[in-house]
Order: sequence, then structure tokens, then C-alpha cells
Amino acid sequence: MALKPLISQLLLSPKLQKIREDLQEKRRKKAKQPHTLQVFIAVNCPHSYLLLKQLPYFVEHYGVTLDIRTVLDKQQDMYPAPKLWDSNAFKDAQALAKHYQIDFPQHPPTHSKLQIQQATAQLLHYELKSDSFAQISALFDSFWLADAAALNRHISPAVKRNYECYSHHLLHNQHHQKQLGHYLTGNIFYQGDWFWSINRLCHLEHRLNRIILKKQSPVRYNHKQLQFAEANIAAGESITLFWSLRSPYSYLMLLQANKLAQHYGIELIVKPVLPMVMRRMQVPKNKKFYIALDTQREALRQGIEFGKVADPLGVGIERVYALYQWAQSHDLGIELLLSAATGAWSQGLDCAKDNHLKIIVKRAGLDWHQATRILNNQDWRNWAQDNLEQLYQHDQWGVPCINYQGQTLFGQDQLYRIEQQIIDSSISKKEAQ
Repeated sequence: MALKPLISQLLLSPKLQKIREDLQEKRRKKAKQPHTLQVFIAVNCPHSYLLLKQLPYFVEHYGVTLDIRTVLDKQQDMYPAPKLWDSNAFKDAQALAKHYQIDFPQHPPTHSKLQIQQATAQLLHYELKSDSFAQISALFDSFWLADAAALNRHISPAVKRNYECYSHHLLHNQHHQKQLGHYLTGNIFYQGDWFWSINRLCHLEHRLNRIILKKQSPVRYNHKQLQFAEANIAAGESITLFWSLRSPYSYLMLLQANKLAQHYGIELIVKPVLPMVMRRMQVPKNKKFYIALDTQREALRQGIEFGKVADPLGVGIERVYALYQWAQSHDLGIELLLSAATGAWSQGLDCAKDNHLKIIVKRAGLDWHQATRILNNQDWRNWAQDNLEQLYQHDQWGVPCINYQGQTLFGQDQLYRIEQQIIDSSISKKEAQ
């Protein structure tokens, strides 16, 4: 029996996670330290702005202490497409702001690079003062909701002239975040774990409820669940999912998107692409480790099995992709991908091994003997790259990514927005009749 799936199952188990949390709490008590949220923010990050708006609740409700750390420069190896990331981050933040009724601009602010550097220096200056949260929050408000003149009023003339004096302070914060194991701004580090943006505050609340309040109370930031409502859908509509077998988030998205499509009677079209590593790109260890831990808690929240992992990278992906068009010709393409992803991410089935792939193929309703004659097919390399090009045409770069009626969204936790679009479209059609 392969050890790696069993090791991953142990490392990602909720039971071990609880042990880790309890050990962290014992260390905090022994050191007589307060409950501290280290908050990594960047003035030009929309998720940082939204996150700042939520921090007073955590201070008042849980009595936590804030340790604000200003960062700015993106870690190059973590962001393969920084411009596309920024564009999507703004759109995602707009949707979150609407959901949580937070004032947010219709368009990204157009401050110059110099103004961003000066504002960053002012934040760095504030973060070492006591009781400076109101000043930090006011500067962010002026950056996101006002104009350059308003922003300038929040920056000291001395700091403005000498912003370079804060460069080492900035580098220290950025290095500190990297050492702690993360790369995203608008992010909270608490006792060994990361909670990014409003999207992950529900997990932080559960943690603080257990550790500080000693009870599991309802959470304020409960992520929006799928509704599976009644809707009148026009014939011929489809959802397109850009997907990778190597992405654990894609595994979650495929399971949920398939349920969504079946419920509303909409065709689900899955377009697999090669993972970044097989496209000769970098995926640093910090990123892989965080994604695995984050997927585990998101899977637990959604009631999805996850954690007994047999990484399909390389031959495993090639073999499944080689079978995909054949499976589609039998109307079982999605069943094959579901079977393969479930096997790889929750059952320790190695797609590179014949005895494991046989299980995956047969439970998808396909004939294993026919499959063995197709495994060396290389045609998939062409359509996988064509799918990637189509993804880029939507101004997206990563997976999972889902498209419906012209709206394309990145990330498994965006599926509720697609469902809302389906429901809204159905209501509009009904009203027009």
C-alpha cells in the first residue's frame, strides 16, 4: 500500500488540525501572550480594504489584539499573471462588498505608483504606533473612496518626501509573511493558520468560538451556500468549467458545479487544461501546502471527502486526459473526471497505476479493455492547449474558472454567484412573459 496517501490523510485530518490548534493555544498561554491577529494588508489590495472593515467586530466580540503588517510587492513566483489577478480581485471584492453592504467604488482607483508608495510608507509609520487603527482605516477610505487630494491629506509631508526611509520596514514585513508561509494580501495569520479575505472569516470565527468563547456559536461571516431553487431555464443553456485534475479546488468545483447543472437542467461543459507545473511554470511549496490545508477546511464545510491524496501530476493526468474524449463520445466524460478527481483527492487512487485507473474507469461506466487501447493517445495535448487559449480569451489564467452567459469567475467559492445569475435570469424571463 502506498504511504503518501495515508500520510496526507493524516496530515490533513480534522483531528490532527484540532491537535495543532490546541498546541498553539498552549504555547500562547505559556508565553502569556494575547490572542493576536497578524493582519497583512496592502493599500492597493481591494480585499485588504474589505478586511479592515471587519476587524473592529473581532476586536469587540473576541477581545483579540491586532498586529497590522503593511506589505506591497507581490511575490513574483506566486503570481503568474499579476495584472489579471488584480483585475479579478477588484471584481470579486465588488461582489463581496455588495453582499456585505460595504461602500466600494465602481472602478479601481487611479492613484500613481508614487502615491501608492507614499501611502504605503504612511501605513508603515502608523503600524508601529499604538491606537492607530482609525488612522489606517481612514487612509484606506481615502484611497478607495475618495481622490488623490483626499489621499494626500492623510499622508504626512515628511513621510511623503522621505517614503524611501520605510523601504527596509516594508521588506521586513514582506519577508516575515513569506517566512510564515503565505503570499496573499488582505490576509490574517492566527496561531499557525491563514484566513484570507472575507471569504475565510467563517473558519476564523469557528476557531475563535472554540478557543476563546469555548462554544460553537453561529458565525457572522457564513459563506453563501448554493440554494438549489426553482428556476425556469431556457433550453440549450450551458455552463463552461475550465478545470485541472491536479487542482484540489477544481475537484470541489466539479462536484458542486455538476450538482448545480443537474438541478437546473443546464449542460455542464468541462474543458480540462494542463496544471501549471506541466506547463513549465512554478508552484512554490508554500502555495501548495496552503492550498491543501485550505481545500481541506472548505471540503469539510461543504461535506465533501478530501485528504487521502495520490497526486496525479505527470503520467496520471496524461492517462486520464487521453481517455477524456473517448469517454465524452459515450456521454460519460464528466463521470470519468469526477471518478478520477474523487480517486486522486479523497481515496488515494493513483491514476498512473493500471489497477487504480481500472477502478476509476469502470465506476465511470466505461469499459476498461477499450480504455487500455486509448491510453497512449496524444491528441489530448492539442485540445488541452486550445482550452488554455480559450481560458485566456476570457481574461482568466487559473482554474477552476466557470463561465455562464458571458460572466467568467475564478475560484471554487464563486459558484454561488453563477447560481444567483441563473436565478436572476429566470426571474427576468418570467417577468417579461
